[in-house]
Amino acid sequence: TLSKKNFTCCFLCYNDPMEKITQTLCTAMNSDSFVRVIFADRRKKSTEYRKVTLRPVSIKGEYMYQAEYHYDKKVTHRNISYFEGISFAEKLIRGFQADQHSHGG
Repeated sequence: TLSKKNFTCCFLCYNDPMEKITQTLCTAMNSDSFVRVIFADRRKKSTEYRKVTLRPVSIKGEYMYQAEYHYDKKVTHRNISYFEGISFAEKLIRGFQADQHSHGG
């Protein structure tokens, strides 16, 4: 069983549809039943990867998320700290703009 520190998801503007999506995602990712989320059908066609799967992992006893980048001919991975997971996922939701060039792909 992965152990994690719960944190509160707080957003100021609930009238913004993106904030509602982010809040829902945050609640899901904080849940003990969270398995994975898949970001696909990117808006930014210049992005090299086709989709990103984000899932919880335990590395040396630390609860983290692993991003799996799917390219045409390969798959790469990047580990993300638990506390960065929500902001990373939000950037992906906004059009696959998260760290395009720094994930080792």
